Amino acid sequence: MSCAIVSMTTKTSRLHSGEQGGFALLLVIGVLVLLSLAAALLAASSDAEIRMARNRADLAQAQSLADAGVTLSLAWLMDADDKTRWHADGSAHVLNYGGGTITVSVQDEGGKVNINAAPLDLIDGLLNELGVDTDERNTLVAAIDARRQAFTPQTVFHGIAAFNAPFAAVSELRLLPSVTRRTYDLMRPFVTVYSYSAAINPLTAPREVLLGVPGISPQEVEFFLPARNEASNGQPGAELPKLSGVDRYVYIGAVSTVTITAKAVAASGAGSSSNQPYQILEWGQDLDDRSGQD
Repeated sequence: MSCAIVSMTTKTSRLHSGEQGGFALLLVIGVLVLLSLAAALLAASSDAEIRMARNRADLAQAQSLADAGVTLSLAWLMDADDKTRWHADGSAHVLNYGGGTITVSVQDEGGKVNINAAPLDLIDGLLNELGVDTDERNTLVAAIDARRQAFTPQTVFHGIAAFNAPFAAVSELRLLPSVTRRTYDLMRPFVTVYSYSAAINPLTAPREVLLGVPGISPQEVEFFLPARNEASNGQPGAELPKLSGVDRYVYIGAVSTVTITAKAVAASGAGSSSNQPYQILEWGQDLDDRSGQD
């Protein structure tokens, strides 16, 4: 009887030991699965953070290139040589710089329609050229006129300059109830508050602005623009075709305020742009260079 009892006890002990081993194996497998999932999630998160950091670096490089384009264009604008100086007529200039590509255009604000001072029929002509329908055009012109009439002169300081006009910025057109988003987007590239003139400069005015001048014919504009381009490309003394009957709306003056638009694409393909008005208040050059002298 003693032997039988011992034998049964041994078998029972082996079965219990086997069940514990199987449970331990399942527990280890479960822990390994959880660790694998955690490692995969960590790797995915790290990869996403690396991509985000790379994108931020690429965008920062593109933004730096765009800002560099603005600075470089200022140097070209003030070139002493008429043949190589950039002209502020909105033409695009492509620069390869810092491993990327920068497309820069410089537009004289004097070539745009001043919403504070331009004759109302010049504003109406521009709107007509941009495809704004008659009813909306009449309503908008009347709203601009009403704001001008209601304006009370006062001095408003913007930085170091004093500004005194019905519209302090082109964006204030959006405050007029008659201006739709579509119409504002159409107008924005061709109107200004920075020219300080009621007329436009035909040497720098965009094609759309010239076509909107009352009394001017499309044929005149089509003859004028190629001649203007030739004059700005190394032939500054070239004679330009006459624009008849537009004396009230045009003037030829020096460029003082421009909008510089720089669009940059970095080597990685990331893009950025810089667009801001610059007003040159003073510029000088010391020709008496005594560096290195006692």
